[in-house]
Amino acid sequence: MPLMALAIKNQGMSITNFEELQKRVIRRMYQEAHSTGIAPDLWKQEMQDFERAIEMGTGLKFSKVKYDTPDWEMIQNLRYNTAVYDAFKLNKQNKELYKLLTDEKGKQRSWKEFKEEAEKVTNQYNKVWLQTEFNQSHQSANQAKRWNEAVNTADLYPNLEYIAVRDDHTRPEHEKLHGAIFPIDHPFWNKNYPPNGWACRCTARPTDKALNEIEGLTFDKDDPFATNVGKTSKIFTDDHPMVKEGNKTEVLKFIARNIRTVAQIRSSFRTFGKFKKATHKQIYFDGNTGGFYVESLKHKFDPVTGKFERKTAKILAKNGHQTELLADVYGKKNIDLNLNNLPTEIKVMNGERNILNRAKTAAKQGAKRVVYYINFENEAAMFKRFESVFANVPEIKELWYIRKGKLNKYAKRNPK
Repeated sequence: MPLMALAIKNQGMSITNFEELQKRVIRRMYQEAHSTGIAPDLWKQEMQDFERAIEMGTGLKFSKVKYDTPDWEMIQNLRYNTAVYDAFKLNKQNKELYKLLTDEKGKQRSWKEFKEEAEKVTNQYNKVWLQTEFNQSHQSANQAKRWNEAVNTADLYPNLEYIAVRDDHTRPEHEKLHGAIFPIDHPFWNKNYPPNGWACRCTARPTDKALNEIEGLTFDKDDPFATNVGKTSKIFTDDHPMVKEGNKTEVLKFIARNIRTVAQIRSSFRTFGKFKKATHKQIYFDGNTGGFYVESLKHKFDPVTGKFERKTAKILAKNGHQTELLADVYGKKNIDLNLNNLPTEIKVMNGERNILNRAKTAAKQGAKRVVYYINFENEAAMFKRFESVFANVPEIKELWYIRKGKLNKYAKRNPK
């Protein structure tokens, strides 16, 4: 049995089936022919698998870990690292799919021909490689947690012992490391702490046994696994070919729009803390996204739609947005929301008919963005009305909508 298959069998883990999503990505490429970019829907779904791997590896739940604790910092950094890596990978996949639009002679492929070739690429990226990356993330997250625990008990167990799984699948170079014992602060662990390769099953355990500094070991190796995930919280290093050879400018712009670093989440928490009890209620802070929801004590909720305003604010915060329900001032045109420093109106819709009129009202109130809370099913009619907003209300720059509990951003389909 191949080593990777053995690892999957032993760990009982499998990735999500992305077949339908892959079909959409392939269809979209054939219709739109984008040579650059990252499929955001596929990235979001794959990130759910990476997050699951991290949770399984560490035994910690993102939703349960207390904000700004060592465990919180560790899993946030692990998640950010996998997010960046996956964006690089999907950016490369996009480029490969784009090249397949034409054959070796430069002639455009038919839909059938393109689909057949494209499925080979997406299966490789989103099945074979993703399963490998999932397993690697699980093992690396587990070793990161073990490192933190070892550091915390170093006064009792000052050394670490390298342990290889010794069977027919063990790599010779890992077998050589078995039984090596070094102090936890020894340089050896900077580049030899497990995992030391794809599907590596090695570990390191705290011990107070005597040192066993095996002769001939190389402390300073140079490969994508020459790191200590416990110290760096990087499952995939900057030396990984997928990262090293990728379009950093394009990927990092995408990442900046979709996930926050630990430093950015902490900065958002400081902003959240500036809203004082004398003027606001601090309702909610999300330690995973950095989003928050506060209410002015002078904000007046509509007796019918007020509950949807609260739901909207909470969903926005969970999606990483800084959300302040503003004060109502008598005699003035009041705005519902300061959303990421842009005046925003919330409009609750039980049907599509008044979408345009509600946008006009929002514009008169001074809004630049409208967030619609949708309570009806006709999506096609909704999109048609959204287009009419862009055509008739130039003051409104952005349309967002919440449907079935999920936040979406509507992009203008036919920009002039």
